[in-house]
Amino acid sequence: MGAAIIKILEFLPWGKLIELIATIFSNDEKVKTAKMKISNEKTKPEERKSWFNIAMKEIGVTEKPGRRNEKRVLEYHASTTLRATSDSVPWCSSFVNWVMIQAGYPGTNNARARSWLEWGVEIDKPIPGCVVVFWRKSIDSKSGHVAFYVRESSNDGYIKVLGGNQSDQVKISTYPKEKVLGYFLPE
Repeated sequence: MGAAIIKILEFLPWGKLIELIATIFSNDEKVKTAKMKISNEKTKPEERKSWFNIAMKEIGVTEKPGRRNEKRVLEYHASTTLRATSDSVPWCSSFVNWVMIQAGYPGTNNARARSWLEWGVEIDKPIPGCVVVFWRKSIDSKSGHVAFYVRESSNDGYIKVLGGNQSDQVKISTYPKEKVLGYFLPE
C-alpha cells in the first residue's frame, strides 16, 4: 500500500500535495500555516519540484570504500558550507540540503543534522516527505540524524525514513520514534 501511495504522490504537483495534506489534517494549524507560506514563496509553485521525488531517485547512492569517493556524495557536501571532500564525512544533512536546493527550496547550508531544528515550520504530526530530525548518542549531545519521513513502521514505536548516510548510502531505514526531535516543512 505504501508504494502505491508514493507512486500517486509522485504525480501530484507540490501545491496539490499540500492542499491534500491540509484537507486530511484540516485541524492542524501548523500545516495550514506551512501551506500559506509555501504558496507565498518567491519561487513560483510551477517551478518547484517535489523534494521527496528527488530524494527517492537518489536511493542506491553509496559511499565508495577506501580512498575513492562517490562523486554524488561530494555533490551533496557541496550544498553546505563545510564542503567536505570525502564521502566518509557524515553526509545526512548534506543530502537533505542538496535535495531541497534541487527542488527550489532553501536548505540550512549546514552539515550538522540538528541545524534542521532551526529550519522551516515545525509540525506536530509527520506527513510523507517532511524533514525529520533525530538525536544520536544522547538527547543532549550535538549529534543527530536528519532524513525525510516516509511512513509508520509495522513495528510499534518506529518510523521509516528516507535519508543519506544510512548504512553509508541513500536508502529507506527504520528509526525509533523516541529519538525524534521534530518534524518540519519549508517556510
